[in-house]
Amino acid sequence: MTLEDNTPYLLHFLFPSLDSITTIPKVNYDINAIKCKIGVIYSAMGTGKTELMRSLVEKAINQYDIYNVNARSCVTLEDLISNSLDDKLIQIPILDDITLSIIKKGDINRFFKIRHLWKDIAKRNYGYILCLIGAHRFHGVQPPELRTNLDFIIFKSSATSPFDRNIVKLYLKEDGFSKLEEIEKLRETDKKYLSSSLFWTRGKVGVISLPMAGDNYIKSTNSVVTNISH
Repeated sequence: MTLEDNTPYLLHFLFPSLDSITTIPKVNYDINAIKCKIGVIYSAMGTGKTELMRSLVEKAINQYDIYNVNARSCVTLEDLISNSLDDKLIQIPILDDITLSIIKKGDINRFFKIRHLWKDIAKRNYGYILCLIGAHRFHGVQPPELRTNLDFIIFKSSATSPFDRNIVKLYLKEDGFSKLEEIEKLRETDKKYLSSSLFWTRGKVGVISLPMAGDNYIKSTNSVVTNISH
């Protein structure tokens, strides 16, 4: 089987239509219709993980308009929960590298309640949160809840660790893993392949190719005004 470029599929999956984001079920009680997707971008150092995040944010800007998108780079999971969210319709909190980070159990509990935390901030029961988590080691993402309950994974590189290598193969299957290794080899002589990755979503594996972003729309959490109280 030859894996084709499925960039349009993944972008459609990551960035649903505004209609679907703003549609609220008609019920006679309070409901939280906020959509949320969580994904890991797995890569070795220097393979373009951060550039891929910038490209994805630029795609969101192009689709939803810059006035509707808040993309924030966070230092820790606690930082993401407490300082990354504002009242814009689209939220893209980013952890550039969570490998071997020490994470408190309470932060994990709050992270998985991020839809409800944001509902209180935005004073709105609809919108979309896309969480991007970077990692250099799959088994280095602790606790396991952060790597076992994902909507998507983008693999920028294969793994040298036998533990991670087996995990990557389980997600991508043999064809996908071979394609990823082929892309890595091509990168040695042609840097354009830095824009290519393999992705997994529930039920689909494919290739995604995104050029570098024209601008960097990701801001740090330092300039965020709204905080969530503990």
